[in-house]
Amino acid sequence: MSNVASSFCHRCVLFLFLVYWLASNAAHAQQDKIDSLNSLLNSTGRDSLRASVLLQLSREMYRSGRYDDEARYATEALKLSQMVAYTNGEGDGLSILGHMAMRKGNYDSAIQYFD
Repeated sequence: MSNVASSFCHRCVLFLFLVYWLASNAAHAQQDKIDSLNSLLNSTGRDSLRASVLLQLSREMYRSGRYDDEARYATEALKLSQMVAYTNGEGDGLSILGHMAMRKGNYDSAIQYFD
């Protein structure tokens, strides 16, 4: 193998290792954030703080590709926000659920969340 080909192979291996390392670190940091939010959730009452944590968990679930959990947290946040009259939380919950419906192609359902 020529020096040019050998150097190219070494660079490819190094690049692939770097991509893998960055991806695994990002996934680990994301799980740490989810764990921290779950810990905070366990220490909150049924108030606007809990609704905010649920909304943040919903967003983190989206980022990690856990869409069923995204929906579960957003729905719980919406119900709690309505119960405690937390209008910002209610709006955020409706927005998340509307965007989820759009991603699934359920445009009629999405419109109801955004209306």
